[in-house]
Amino acid sequence: MKKLLIGTALASAMFVGAVAQAETKVSGYYEMNYRGISASNAAGTANSPNNTIGTEMDINLSSTNTLSNGMVMQIDIGTTSESGTGATDWGTDSYGLALTSGNTSFELAVDRGNTADAVSDLVPNPVDQPGDNIVSSTTNGNANNRLFGSAQPNGTTDLQKYAHLSVVQKIGSGVASVTYVPSTGNTEGLASASVNTGAAKSGYGAMYKGSVMPGLEVGFGYEKITGYEYQDAKAMTYGASYTTGAISVGIQKATNDAGTGGSSETTKVDYDSLHYGISYAVNDALSVGVAIQKMESSNTTTDEEYQQIEAQYSLGALGVGVSYTTVENIGGTSGLDDDQLMIRLSSKL
Repeated sequence: MKKLLIGTALASAMFVGAVAQAETKVSGYYEMNYRGISASNAAGTANSPNNTIGTEMDINLSSTNTLSNGMVMQIDIGTTSESGTGATDWGTDSYGLALTSGNTSFELAVDRGNTADAVSDLVPNPVDQPGDNIVSSTTNGNANNRLFGSAQPNGTTDLQKYAHLSVVQKIGSGVASVTYVPSTGNTEGLASASVNTGAAKSGYGAMYKGSVMPGLEVGFGYEKITGYEYQDAKAMTYGASYTTGAISVGIQKATNDAGTGGSSETTKVDYDSLHYGISYAVNDALSVGVAIQKMESSNTTTDEEYQQIEAQYSLGALGVGVSYTTVENIGGTSGLDDDQLMIRLSSKL
């Protein structure tokens, strides 16, 4: 019995020691926003609410530990609840595991990590991108002005949302990576055996984002998914931002060739967008900005255009953002316009 107690105590001490080496952090984000929308015609009014209160809540767990071979392991788990009308059920939103040795990391992740998605917003916006703020009444509005993201139509790229492997290299003050998705489909037909679902496709991408000189940040991202019926889905973005004193300016170009296919898609569609803006830090608490974004589509003759003015005020733990956005020719439909006022309260937990 005495030996058993001693053995149990030693095992417990070893377990506690192993746990003590790990550093676990909990972080979060809370947001409530009011959006008031006015549409230019009956079609816009019928499909968009006049006003709504939206919510977003995130809780993230991050644990780091040094392995016996000297590498550092980091595990991240993110959960979220968001809705345009109120809180929805909580769900795991992103997760990943990274092994780091020196300036090199190997990442296995879903919906997070150093993929080309990290280059999707180089333009300074005190509140948010114009396209992210608008609640659109059509498929194209708020979907195609962005290079990456789940709001994209079928056939566009978004490697980050799939289970992917990335090799990441820190280069000075920047970071570069290559990403590979072996298959976005469960080719073995086992319903619970694969994280990635849908038709069997594979993809890859590369990115770089970093400062090349004081005040100047540049970025480049590329992604491709093969296996679509009409063309491979390809996306590329590049841009730069420059900060001097209280002023920041930026410009970014994005292209997205949608590899459409399947029963509901009959043609290929290509998109091009240009985003530029300027922000000014009035003081430590107040920042204001102007942003303009234009999106061209190969299946429309009219460009979709966004103009936004915005201001963000910090009250310490609470941020108050206000933006006014106008959208012209939503989805490439001439005369279908929206105006939106958004007031956002946000806080990091």
